[in-house]
Amino acid sequence: NMLGYTADEWLSVPNLPIAITHKDDRESFAREMAAILKSGNEGVLRFRWQARNGKLLWVEAHVAVIRDELGTIIGLRGVTMDVTERKRDEEVLQKLSGRLLTLRDEEQRRVAAELHDGLGQSLAIIKNRALIGMRDKTNEVQSMEQFKEIAATATSSILEVRSIAHN
Repeated sequence: NMLGYTADEWLSVPNLPIAITHKDDRESFAREMAAILKSGNEGVLRFRWQARNGKLLWVEAHVAVIRDELGTIIGLRGVTMDVTERKRDEEVLQKLSGRLLTLRDEEQRRVAAELHDGLGQSLAIIKNRALIGMRDKTNEVQSMEQFKEIAATATSSILEVRSIAHN
C-alpha cells in the first residue's frame, strides 16, 4: 500500500527492493543487507524507495533472517515504515540547530564587543581618574573632581552592565 506495488510484483519481480531503491542508496542498502545476512542477526536499514507513482519515500526497514529447521538462512522477513516526514523534521531540526549555534556565536561576539568597547573603556577611565586623584594630594578641589568623575563613570558602567545583562 505504501509504495503502490502489488504483492505479485513483490514476489515475481527479481530484486524489486533494490530496483526501487534510490540510486544513491543502493550500494549502502546492498552492503547493509549483506551484513545482516552474514551475521544472521536482525537489523535496521534507512534508505529511499521510489513508489510506483514516482514519489520518493524515506523508509526504515526492520529485518530479521528466516532460518529453516536446520538453521540455514533461507530469507528475510521484516517491516518497512514510511519515515519521510520524520526525516524531513530531522533535517529541519538540524538546520535550526545550526542556525541557533550561529546566533549564539553572533550574540557572544556582540556581548564581548559591548563589554570591551563600552565597559572596558569605562573601567580604564575609572582607574586613570583614581590614579590622578591619588597622585595629586595637595589639590583637594582637583581630587574631588576626579572622584566625581569616577562616581559618574562607575554609575554609567553599572547601567551599561544592567543593559547588557537585560539584552
